[in-house]
Amino acid sequence: MALTDNILGYWKLDNNSNDATGNGNNGTDTAMTYNTTHAKINQSATFNGTSSRISLPTSMHPTTACTCTAWVYSDNYTAGNIHILAQTDGSSAATSSYLFLVSASGGKPYIDIAQAIDHTFTHSTGLTNSTMYFLAFRYDGTNMSISINAASKESSGLTGNINSVTQGCYIGSYGSYAQYTPSGTYIDEIGFWSRSLSDAEVTSLYNSGAGFAYPFVVDPTVTTNYLKGRKRSRVDFTGVSLG
Repeated sequence: MALTDNILGYWKLDNNSNDATGNGNNGTDTAMTYNTTHAKINQSATFNGTSSRISLPTSMHPTTACTCTAWVYSDNYTAGNIHILAQTDGSSAATSSYLFLVSASGGKPYIDIAQAIDHTFTHSTGLTNSTMYFLAFRYDGTNMSISINAASKESSGLTGNINSVTQGCYIGSYGSYAQYTPSGTYIDEIGFWSRSLSDAEVTSLYNSGAGFAYPFVVDPTVTTNYLKGRKRSRVDFTGVSLG
């Protein structure tokens, strides 16, 4: 499969919250700031801790599986919950679909897949302040899992479909509930799929710490070699897609 298969949205967060995929899942900003500080690729989104968030369309409904990936940096990972992507109103499982965040309790990545009840799983690793991480949250119909920097994968068993709800979907807040990502937090390159990415795909997105952004295409490079005094050029098509 290609990394573009079953992608619901990809938000580069380069001076706006537009969906780069063309699927139309563009965001509406409230008190958002974009800059190059602690950005992985170009710019990142940062938050004021009291009102900043991005509202997304409520129609992104993965059913049997999903993946959310993002680059995250925080001055203090325990200052408050860092809400990467959430569709919920915060009241119950019946009005929730999914939550992907870093918990203020120990600064640990956390996933919530809502069915008849909320099914949650927290990674055992607390994130180090003032460090950027690549987080991958996955549900494959058998397990929920969380990977940090395309490694340290931990999982918990779960089966069944993900709730499909009409509540608000947001970056930076606990769904439509007024709980906001703390200041000093930067989020970049959020991707969302209606399938569980493979470990190899997550590794491709991590790209040895450099990141790999939508549309996930590697530009051909031209290499010039010299052989016995003769100049020789070679176009090296090193794969147009790492998917």
